[in-house]
Amino acid sequence: MISARSASVQEKRSYEEARSRAEAGDRRHRPKTDATIDFSEMPEVVDWSGTEVGRFFRPTKRPVTMRLDDDVIEWLKSYGRGYQTKANLLLRHAMESNRRAAVKGRGAA
Repeated sequence: MISARSASVQEKRSYEEARSRAEAGDRRHRPKTDATIDFSEMPEVVDWSGTEVGRFFRPTKRPVTMRLDDDVIEWLKSYGRGYQTKANLLLRHAMESNRRAAVKGRGAA
């Protein structure tokens, strides 16, 4: 914002100090390198056994056109908003169940 009034002595001094620090390369504003970062207060994580692999993974989605029976669409929509998400969850469950059954079948052979 441009002001019609002139800057006070204190404002001019503050501006000049900030400008001189920036020109001198004030250490507080320099990027740190890995060698200069202090990790002493950070707890070391050793045990990763309780982690869940893929917990935050979201598969990419692709728009498709499917022909479904009217009664199936009505059933999905009867639960309210998000019927396409519900259809995706049902299909994913069927897919994963099929994969688990196929793996078990291979293990028994």
